[in-house]
Amino acid sequence: MTEDPQTGPDVETIGKLLAVGSGVPAPIAQGAFKGIGRLIGGLADYPAAWLRRASQGVEDGTNARTTVSNAVAAAAAAQAINDPAIVDRAVAAFTTAAVRKQANRERVAHQALEALQEPENSPSDDATDATAGTPPPADDWLNVFERYAEDASSERMQLLWGKVLAGEIRKPQSFSLSTMRFLSEADQDLVSLAQRVSQYISGGLIIKTENMDKGPLLKDLLLAQDAGLVSAVGGLGLSWQIKIGSEGFLPVVGRKYALRIEAPPHSSFEVPIINVSKVGLQISQLSPVEDERKLFVSAAEVFKKAPVTAIHVGRLLAPTRMAYPSPVWEATS
Repeated sequence: MTEDPQTGPDVETIGKLLAVGSGVPAPIAQGAFKGIGRLIGGLADYPAAWLRRASQGVEDGTNARTTVSNAVAAAAAAQAINDPAIVDRAVAAFTTAAVRKQANRERVAHQALEALQEPENSPSDDATDATAGTPPPADDWLNVFERYAEDASSERMQLLWGKVLAGEIRKPQSFSLSTMRFLSEADQDLVSLAQRVSQYISGGLIIKTENMDKGPLLKDLLLAQDAGLVSAVGGLGLSWQIKIGSEGFLPVVGRKYALRIEAPPHSSFEVPIINVSKVGLQISQLSPVEDERKLFVSAAEVFKKAPVTAIHVGRLLAPTRMAYPSPVWEATS
C-alpha cells in the first residue's frame, strides 16, 4: 500500500481493497472508502479487519471512552484550578457523548456498506464503461452528513442515513443539503408518509389516476403537499402537455420499467399529474417502488384516449431500451 507523507494513504488503493473485501462494486469503491472512512476513522489502517466486524456494530465503547477520557482529562487538568469537580463532570459528559456519536456514525457506516452490496435499482446503459470510477462525495457534503449521522441514535434512522450515504456514493449530488435537512427534522410519521407517496412516482412525477381523488391515498397526498413533497393535489391540478415526436411514441421511464405510448407523429394531448418537489424526488430514491410494473399498468389508464393508439409496458435493459414490451391497450378502429 502506497502512502504520500503529505496526503496520507493512497485512496485509490484502499478503495480497491474495500471492493475486494466487501463486495462493493469497483467503480464506486473509492467513493465508498472516502465516505465510510470519514464516519469510522482510521479505515486506511485496517480496512479488512473493520469489514469483518462491520456486521457486529459498535456495542462496547469502554476502551474508546477510557482513551478519550484520559486525553481530555490531561488537557483539562491545567485549567482545573478553581473547581476540579466541574472539570470532572465536563470530561465525563464529553466522553459519553463522544462515544455515543461515534457508535452512531459506525452503525450508519455499516448500513451504508450493506446498501452498497445490493444491486442497483436502475439499469445501466450498455455504453457505460463498467470499470470507470465514480467521483467520491464532495467534502462539503460529507461535512454536513457526518453531523446528521452522529445524531442518528435509532436503528430506523441509522438505516435511513446509511441509504443516503450509499446513494450519494453511487451517484454524487443525489441528495441535496435541503433533502438531508428535511430528513433530519422529520419524525417517523413524516418519513413513512414520504415513503408511501414515493410508491406512486413514475418518470419523475405522479400520473394522477381516479383513486387519487378520494380515500386514504388522497389524505396522504394532501399531507405530503403540506410537507412540501408534492404540489397541485386537489382541484384542477396540473396537466402534462404531451407532444409526440416524429418517432410516433412517448417513453415514460421509471427505474426498472417503462411505458411506451404510441400515437400519430406530431400529435398532442394532455394528462393530469401531481408535481413532485426536488426533495420528494430525492427521498423517493430511498424507497424503490415495490411493484413498478403494476404502477405503470395503472398509470396507463390515463393515456387510454385519442390520439393514443397503443400502450406497451416493458422492463428496461438500458435507460433508452425496453425488453420484451407487453401490450397494455390498443385503440379499437
